[in-house]
Amino acid sequence: MFWTLLLAHFIADYPLQLPWILRAKRTLRGLAAHVAIHIVVMGILVSPALAQVWPQVAAIALGHFALDAGKNAVMRWRPRWVVRSYLADQALHMLVLWLACTSIAQRSPAAIPLLSPNLTVPLSGYLLATYVWFISERIFAHQNDAYVQEINRYATV
Repeated sequence: MFWTLLLAHFIADYPLQLPWILRAKRTLRGLAAHVAIHIVVMGILVSPALAQVWPQVAAIALGHFALDAGKNAVMRWRPRWVVRSYLADQALHMLVLWLACTSIAQRSPAAIPLLSPNLTVPLSGYLLATYVWFISERIFAHQNDAYVQEINRYATV
C-alpha cells in the first residue's frame, strides 16, 4: 500500500499541481483544493480497499493540509528557507504515508489497492526521476540568476 500512496502523492503533488494551484495553495481555499486533489487521487488508487482504509486516507489528507499550512507559515516567516522547507515538507509527507501504511497493515492487512506494486513501483520511480527531480532542481537553483533566466526563457516559448 505504501507504493500506491506514494504514487498518489507524487501524481497529486507534481503533474497535477498546475501553476494556478501552486500559487493558490498559499491561501486556505487553494490549500483545500490542493488537498482535495490528493484525496481524489488516493481514492482512485486505493478504490478497491477504500472502505477499509478511508480513516488512513483521511488522516493523510489532514496531515497534508497541516504540513502545507505549516510550510506556508514558515515561508512567510523565513522566505529564504525555500530548500529547507521543501526538504522538510517532503520528508514529513513520507513519514505520514509510512505511518498510515503501518496502520493499514495492522488494521486492514487484506486491503488491496487498484494497481499492483509491480506497476506502482516503476511509476513512482518514473515520477521521481522526472517531475520530482525537475521541481527539486528548480528549488535548489532558485537563487541562481542564470538558471532562473534559462527556465523563464523556456516557459515563455
